[in-house]
Amino acid sequence: MPRAAYESLRASLDLRGISWAHEGQGAPWDWWWTDTSPTPTPLFDKVQWLDGSEQGVASQIKELLNLASPTHWAGPENPLATRWAGIVDSSGSVVSCAAETMRIAGKPHLASVATHPDHRGQGLALAVTGWLTQQLLTEFPIVTLGMHADNDSARTVYTKLGYHCDYSWFSSGFASMPASSL
Repeated sequence: MPRAAYESLRASLDLRGISWAHEGQGAPWDWWWTDTSPTPTPLFDKVQWLDGSEQGVASQIKELLNLASPTHWAGPENPLATRWAGIVDSSGSVVSCAAETMRIAGKPHLASVATHPDHRGQGLALAVTGWLTQQLLTEFPIVTLGMHADNDSARTVYTKLGYHCDYSWFSSGFASMPASSL
């Protein structure tokens, strides 16, 4: 639901002493889009397609996501993650990655953008996200992504790449309560 509506609903239910969601569930997030190919960064030439169906690569992607983005929803085992891009270091380890997901045919949505903590601050996420966006915009008219609203580093990356934040949401599960409680 839109974040402003969530805040209003939450305040109203709090006044009535009603818990509407399980503690710790839900999060504020933002929805972004672009139809403009980003300007290449100096690290674009380091980005490559990753074969998420290959066991060794999939294992490295999972390990990176669990370390750098533990709340990710799209891992290499997820059938909605159709393609992966990333940067591999000189030892052959995946140090930054992003997934193209396709919930709706022809509507690419980026997910699971992650950079190993030891490699942050070098522009890897900017390069991987920018390169993947550029590749997808040669095939599709628009690319979207969602991000946790408190991720200021990601916000900076997506803004630099020309993404626009159009919606701010809050998603959560609802607690069981009788309608008479409302």
